[in-house]
Amino acid sequence: MIDEHMPLLTEHRNYITFHAAESLEVCGDPEKLACVFNNLLKNAAAYSITGTEIIVNAEEIADHIVVTVSNHGKSCD
Repeated sequence: MIDEHMPLLTEHRNYITFHAAESLEVCGDPEKLACVFNNLLKNAAAYSITGTEIIVNAEEIADHIVVTVSNHGKSCD
């Protein structure tokens, strides 16, 4: 998924850091999960300040998989 967004990331000079345990498993509809992650990564790249890091973190918390996508963008204030 990250590789698919490299052209947009390169254009904005952004880069992605991915953190997840090798043993982490997610069960679900692959097409729906791909759609969700595609939207999150596309938005993170589109709204990030040029040249900044986008962080994708996945971890298991209380029998749930929690995925966060963080970027450095302009605030809404």
